[in-house]
Amino acid sequence: MVSAPDMFSFRDMLMMLARNKKVDEAEQGWQDLKREEVLFDQHTFGDITRAFLDNGFSDRGDGHI
Repeated sequence: MVSAPDMFSFRDMLMMLARNKKVDEAEQGWQDLKREEVLFDQHTFGDITRAFLDNGFSDRGDGHI
């Protein structure tokens, strides 16, 4: 049986990608999650957004997050 994508696991993955400046991989992961209809709560969304901003990716977030 295949389980649904887990918001918390994917949050950690996206945050680590952003912190390691792997923005292309993080953007692809975000798009994959949107396609899978994984919904993030407001705290998780804020954590991911902060990771991107803290690592200098504010110009890349337009239309992705």
